[in-house]
Amino acid sequence: MVSENDILKAKDPVDKARDLIAESGDLSRGKAKKLFELPFTGLVDEIDSETLSYVFDSAVEESTVNDRIMWNGAFNSYAATMNLIKVIRKPGDFVEGSGGSYAQEVMTAPNRMGMVYALLRKHKDMSASDVQSILEIAHSTALIGLSNAARDAVFLFATDRGVSWFEVATQYDTVIDIVQRVKRPLYEHL
Repeated sequence: MVSENDILKAKDPVDKARDLIAESGDLSRGKAKKLFELPFTGLVDEIDSETLSYVFDSAVEESTVNDRIMWNGAFNSYAATMNLIKVIRKPGDFVEGSGGSYAQEVMTAPNRMGMVYALLRKHKDMSASDVQSILEIAHSTALIGLSNAARDAVFLFATDRGVSWFEVATQYDTVIDIVQRVKRPLYEHL
């Protein structure tokens, strides 16, 4: 049986944690949270407890079926979110693009996410780059300070969880809350 110490010493601690969770069967929430955090020890230390609980609870909620928590699925979701957080927290340069064909409509809308959904309804054949552009414009304040790699990772995270562009937009809107909680301050040195 894999131990918690094995996770900390493993070449791939996420995979080792996955093994321990699979062997453990039904876990208590407290034990599961501790196991989930082990492979991300350094990163966990940088994030406030409220955000860690939010990430854990979101992963558990996503993996609960008929009041039964599928711990392996919850861990996979948690690990994906923590890996996204790693990318978000890496400093990098942002190079501003054109904003795409629909940028102006979103920028001038009183309700930017409402306009995003209206555009998605009207233009069902919108390209992935246009969808990413309008979502970024709708959440421009939340994305300040993120690198292009981080912005791409946020969009990829949402596309992995949504089938249609509407679902992707909804997932993107949800993950933005995590982005705002974990991104490094723009002027960290001050």
